[in-house]
Amino acid sequence: MAYQRSRSSKDDLAADLFTPGSLAVGVIAALALRRMGTLGLVGAALGGAWAYQTWRNKTGKPPTHVIPRAPLTVRRSITIGKPRPEVFAYWRDPTHFPRFMAHVEDVREIGPDAHHWVVRGPLHTAMEWDADLVDIRENQHIGWRARPGADIVNEGSVTFADAPGGRGTEVHLEVTYDAPGGKLGAMVARLMGEEPDRQAHDDLRRLKQILETGHVTSSQPRPHGSR
Repeated sequence: MAYQRSRSSKDDLAADLFTPGSLAVGVIAALALRRMGTLGLVGAALGGAWAYQTWRNKTGKPPTHVIPRAPLTVRRSITIGKPRPEVFAYWRDPTHFPRFMAHVEDVREIGPDAHHWVVRGPLHTAMEWDADLVDIRENQHIGWRARPGADIVNEGSVTFADAPGGRGTEVHLEVTYDAPGGKLGAMVARLMGEEPDRQAHDDLRRLKQILETGHVTSSQPRPHGSR
């Protein structure tokens, strides 16, 4: 005899709240609120109202902790056929980053080892933050950390080591951040073709091409600010 579990009110709530439509609209609404024009804000307001009202209708409470948040960590490595001091010096100046980081619109210096970042997000949004370079060890290591209030809470590091056989420099990148919308935001970003791990892979390949040849090949997407 077939056994079927009864459907509880909690099951009903989860089914209504965690449908792709409800979830995606909630995240897209939050992202769209980032510095969009009037039409974007109207669309964001409607989407946000939908997600908010769905929660309120089922619980009678505001949606303060609907989706658990969890940081994302991306690790990538590449070997660049250039001496370690040269590779380190390029990374030491974050204003170079828009040349090879596809989603970075602008990085400008605002103080000693401090920079303001502007990053392109989904739905033509722009996210901004200030970050400090930390734990700098000449030709070996550079760390950074976003300041409080950042649109994306993030920190990371890059380490440099001589590649075996005189093949240049090994670059090891690690970035940890909270995507807008937590795990859900990361999921939607993947669906929109913005997988963080793939981003890091492509960015490092463009960096390798710039340092080894002076430019990005035509087969690689050209990021904003590349020349």
